[in-house]
Amino acid sequence: MTPAYLPLVTLAELAKCRGTGAGRFASIWASGAFALALPRETSHVPPFDAVRRLFDAGDAVLGRGGSSDADTSTGTPTRSLKRFWRGLISPESREHLSLQECDRKRTIDLTLEALHSRRLLRRLGNDFEVFQQFVEAQLVHGGIVPALAAHLEQTFGMAPAVLTGHRMHRLLDYREEASEIRGPRCQPHRDYGTFTVLWSDHLGLEVFRRRIMGQHADEFCDEWAEAPPGAAAVVVVGRALSVLTGGRAFAPEHRVVARPSTVLNRVPRRTALALFVEPAKTQILHPVGFGGEHQTPGIIYGELKQRMRLEHDLTL
Repeated sequence: MTPAYLPLVTLAELAKCRGTGAGRFASIWASGAFALALPRETSHVPPFDAVRRLFDAGDAVLGRGGSSDADTSTGTPTRSLKRFWRGLISPESREHLSLQECDRKRTIDLTLEALHSRRLLRRLGNDFEVFQQFVEAQLVHGGIVPALAAHLEQTFGMAPAVLTGHRMHRLLDYREEASEIRGPRCQPHRDYGTFTVLWSDHLGLEVFRRRIMGQHADEFCDEWAEAPPGAAAVVVVGRALSVLTGGRAFAPEHRVVARPSTVLNRVPRRTALALFVEPAKTQILHPVGFGGEHQTPGIIYGELKQRMRLEHDLTL
């Protein structure tokens, strides 16, 4: 069976769009997700090796030890070092996104303040600095975030300051596992914010995509789609953007499924990065009409997140 693919666009194509662009460029937001083909520049290459080493360093301390910060009299990690890593790495059991299963992933979540923390840099060293540099490259002129924010402004008439008031960074590690394990490695869910940019070193990400079938937005079909060959990243619409556009941008469910290796019949380790771009917590989200006017009373973004969490809890 031929897989369904997300549409593939480049940053240069997004930059060429002007006005309230119809056609393909407006429809990629309506469909909920699309893939990005990026230049082969160092700034756009995700530091997967560095991220894996960060998780491995935590395993060494919390599992068998073997750290330079170990207690020299016993050869084992100090309590403070163990406490540091336990606070940094969230275990697989943290997020329960379905009634039957929890996610089979570990995460390191970094706020904007944590990303620039000198304490973390001293603790984690060069691998953390490499990740810092990669993230910062996505935020400057020519990076992914300014390009997407500018395109949303051109397409829907919304100020980038409303869309990108805050961001959060997540490192993800899916352990190698047996192919017999059932269910998604990450359960289907929707994101809160404006958009999420996702990078990974292995396939598995699927988006429940609304594909436009005809000339009108109400002619569509739903399907699970993945990034096509040649894609470097995937952009997924969040609930805040859906609210801001009055539903013209679709916030889809997405998941990570197990893709066994054809050689070993095991699901390989999967490393991923997520950049969550969202409004400020106190930002009022006013749905904007086609002429740029506010259509209905708004909702504070922090309240929207609380409602989504409550709706999720009620479904379990």
